[in-house]
Formats: sequence, structure tokens, C-alpha cells
Amino acid sequence: MVILTDSTMAYEADGEVTEKQVKPGDSYLRPKGVRHDVKNAGPGPLSFIEIETKP
Repeated sequence: MVILTDSTMAYEADGEVTEKQVKPGDSYLRPKGVRHDVKNAGPGPLSFIEIETKP
């Protein structure tokens, strides 16, 4: 995932939620098979590009 906007991202991985300030060009990577969710935790828009590869 590559971030396109300044925002606050909340992401959950295996039940643990983390909030992080993000800016254009930042990236987020998770291990294969991890249950996850990404949410906008800020007042403005959160835009990103996500690329998934599957066998």
C-alpha cells in the first residue's frame, strides 16, 4: 500500500490497532495471511493505492 494524502491511518493486524500519521509516499506492508483492516482516523481524506499479489 502506498499513501497518496496526508492523513491519520488506523490499521488493525491480528486484532491490534495502531494509529499513524502518514504522508504521500509512505508505505504499509503486512505479512501474508494476516487478518487486517485499514481505516481513516483523521478529519481529512485518506487515499492510497493497494497492490495484492495472489498465486
